[in-house]
Amino acid sequence: MNPSDPPPRRVSPVFVVFLRIVTTLFAATLLWQPISAGTYISGQPGMMTWHSVGAALAAFLTLPMILAGLLLLVGGGTWWPLAASALLLVLVVAQMAFGGTRLLAVHLPLGTALFGVGMAFAWWSWTRRAGERRGSRTATAVAR
Repeated sequence: MNPSDPPPRRVSPVFVVFLRIVTTLFAATLLWQPISAGTYISGQPGMMTWHSVGAALAAFLTLPMILAGLLLLVGGGTWWPLAASALLLVLVVAQMAFGGTRLLAVHLPLGTALFGVGMAFAWWSWTRRAGERRGSRTATAVAR
């Protein structure tokens, strides 16, 4: 970056902080899921209730994630956090259905994929790029 380049324009910090909070809570919930499932399999049947509570919480947390993605988009940010949050809602609901029907051949790999995507989304929300406005990197690259 050239010192004479203007700094990249930013989305409102409030929107970015909101996104960071909800994606981090979502990631923590996803981290809880294999712990509760493993404890259940290890012989503590009461943990299935906590696994179900974690699934409901993950589904619930996708709603404020969708709102955060919408706020970022309206605030000039990129569109993909909104799309990713909506897709995560669909996948979490599907995951709950597969788990409820004990279709573990789909439930386990989908859970692993959700874990990876949820962690990556939370990690991205803590990067500097999460708060950049649409086109701010492109405009800087073109100006060079």
